[in-house]
Order: sequence, then C-alpha cells, then structure tokens
Amino acid sequence: MAQNNPPAYIVDNGNPAMNQNNLYNPNPALMYAPQHPSPYAPQSQSNYMQPNHQFNDRPNSGRKEYEAGAYTYNDRNEYPEPNSQNPYPSQVDPQVKRAVEGEKAWKGANCLDCITKLKGEPERQGFVRKVFGILAAQMLMTVGICAIVYAVEEIQDWLQENIWFYFICLGITIALSCGLVCFRKCSRTVPLNYILLFTFTFFESLMVATISSFYEAESVFLAACMALTLFTIMATIAVFTSRKPHTLAMMSYVCFGLSIVAIFFLIFFTNRYIIIIVMVILLIVTCVYVMIDIDLVTEKHGLDLDEYVIGALFLYMDLISLFLIILALTGSRSD
Repeated sequence: MAQNNPPAYIVDNGNPAMNQNNLYNPNPALMYAPQHPSPYAPQSQSNYMQPNHQFNDRPNSGRKEYEAGAYTYNDRNEYPEPNSQNPYPSQVDPQVKRAVEGEKAWKGANCLDCITKLKGEPERQGFVRKVFGILAAQMLMTVGICAIVYAVEEIQDWLQENIWFYFICLGITIALSCGLVCFRKCSRTVPLNYILLFTFTFFESLMVATISSFYEAESVFLAACMALTLFTIMATIAVFTSRKPHTLAMMSYVCFGLSIVAIFFLIFFTNRYIIIIVMVILLIVTCVYVMIDIDLVTEKHGLDLDEYVIGALFLYMDLISLFLIILALTGSRSD
C-alpha cells in the first residue's frame, strides 16, 4: 500500500529544519525545531515556533522596542550574564540608539515653539532662523562700513564732495533689488543669490554711510538704537498676531499709495512743517511694512522656503528705512 505523506506545513522561513528537502519528513522533532529570534526581539518572542505562525511584528532594528523602553541593560551596559535565560543580547543597536536620541533632541522644545504660527513647523522655523541670520550679517556689514567712513576723514570728505557716487550706488541697488525680486532664478540659485544680496548690501551701506556723514556721530548712534527698538517692537507684534492674506494685500496697497504721495510732497514742497508731517507718515508706513514683511517670513501663505534671500532683503530695507527717517527727524547736522 502507498504510504500517505503528511501535509506540508507553511512555516517561517527562518526555521532551518523546514526547507524544500524536509517538507514531507514525518519527524516531529524537526517539524517543531526551536526558532531562534532576532537578537533584538523582545523576550516574549523567544518561544518555540508553531506551524502556520508568522512573525509579522518582528522588529528589524529594535527601534520600536527602544522607544517603548522594552530593553534593560546590565551594569556594564553590554550583554547579559552567561547564566542568563536569554542567550541573546538585550542591548539595542548603538547606531539606532544614537539616531533615536538625536531625533528626540532635535524635536525637543525650542524658543520658536512659543509662537503660535510657528509651533510644530520645523521647516518654517528653520526658514525664519536663516532669514534673521542673513539679516544680522547684512547689518554687521552696514555698521562696519559706516564705522570706517567715520574713522577715516578722507573717505568722509570724498563722499560728501562727490555726491554723484551716491546716485550711482542708488541705481545699482535698484537694479539688484529688482533682479532678486523679479527673477526667481537669481533669488533661489546658490551662491548667486548670496552674491547679489551682499553686493546690494555693500552699495546700500555706502549710501547709508554717505547720508550719515552729514550728521553727528551721537545722532547717528541714537537713531540706530531707536530704529532697532522700533523694528523689534513691530516685529514682536507681527509675530504674535495673525492677519489674513487679503488683509495683508489691502495694507500693502494703502502703504504703497501713501508712500507715493509722501515722496511727491518731499520733492515739491520745502516747508519745514510739511516735511516733518510727511516724515512721520512715512515712519508709520514703514512700521506697517515691517509687520507685512514679518508675516511674509513667518506665515505659511508667505514666502516659499527657498526665498530666504528675498525675506532678508525686505527686512533689511525696512530697518534701513526706519533708521534714515528717524535720523532725518531727530538728528543734528554736523558743521
């Protein structure tokens, strides 16, 4: 008589006893051979394999068990003692440990999480840090150039006597700013965007130094402190409040219209009181521009994450405008 063969069991591929040559072996010792789990598997999985049992939840790296605190270590933080019931190490892969701990540290609390519109937005937070870092570098360049002009009297006299150089710098800054804002490739290509931005900053700093050279050093310093304080106040208000996109658009149109009217009055009227009123209006308009540009940097509907150069350019122009307006209102001219 023909002998009936036992059915083929579907078992885990890790069982060395159940391969293609042993499928019809009736020896139960081979059929139920112990399955040794991965060294990083929890203790509950180190049992004997059963037929049709699949280790679907077996970890590959020990990451889940490490995060859940399933691993315990001995005093040396190494392998367990030789007489331990578990012959396999209970220690997670050191690379996985470092990766998980580094990820948790990076996702930890930081100062930007206290801002509602930036909370839980690590990419936008990184964008804000980059923009203000570039802005700080621009301000350092401007302060350095102004300090050199005040320190070297020959440069100061040359800038005051050759006012044509001021208008050349004005034309270059207008061309560079239009190129950065209007052409996306110029503002997003590294290092072209940095080269254009700091070239703009250099010529803008020369213009600021030329204007500042007509005022006393004390007045320039006080105007700079007042401009920085006002910029910080308006930026703080903008960060902790929110506005809708159509509100920002309306504010931009109103500020642009007021700026055109103020420039018209400055060109065609020389009365002292009219100029003071116009400068105050320009100061208010610039403060509103600071809030608009801060929203463009911090809001999701603002600038793209690769337009950090444009964000730094806007904020730099706002801060310089505040400084020049305050200097014109409060500064005393040098003899």
